Amino acid sequence: MLKYLCVLTGAIVLSGCATDFEANMRKAYGEPVSEPKNGERARIRAWNAGFPTYVDQNVCGDRPDLPFGIFIKGPPIVPKYIPYMNRSIGMPQGTVDLSPGAWGEMYIRADQQVAVIADSSPILWRPCRTTLYFKPEPNRDYEFRMESCNLQTFDITGGNIKPIQLSTEKLPCN
Repeated sequence: MLKYLCVLTGAIVLSGCATDFEANMRKAYGEPVSEPKNGERARIRAWNAGFPTYVDQNVCGDRPDLPFGIFIKGPPIVPKYIPYMNRSIGMPQGTVDLSPGAWGEMYIRADQQVAVIADSSPILWRPCRTTLYFKPEPNRDYEFRMESCNLQTFDITGGNIKPIQLSTEKLPCN
């Protein structure tokens, strides 16, 4: 009986630790970003060597249902906290290795301005953040790869990898 009581107590303690960890992650990194459920959409994949990447689909203030939020963050992480980690939605092969790590795929709104924000810290005392703005085209596939303070972007629709240049300045709102 004592053995079962110890197991039950351990499970409760571990459950509380996971809950505290998830709460601390939300406090540090914010809420997970939301996917649009209807309307024109595109797909993005991000890879970021263990640092956070965020998506803002409400840049112009017209979609409060799609607020700024965290997209991916490298391990260790509570999987249910960021549902897009290592998630595939069938995008074609791009430029990154999709082994378990700091990558994910999600749907984003199309034909409206979106911001992708990636953090990196190639040297621990000199962190950097890169923000790129763009208007994704419907039914297109985009890949973002952060390496040493350089956020590289590609259109990978149909498996054709084409580097693209995005704006570091906010685009005009409609």
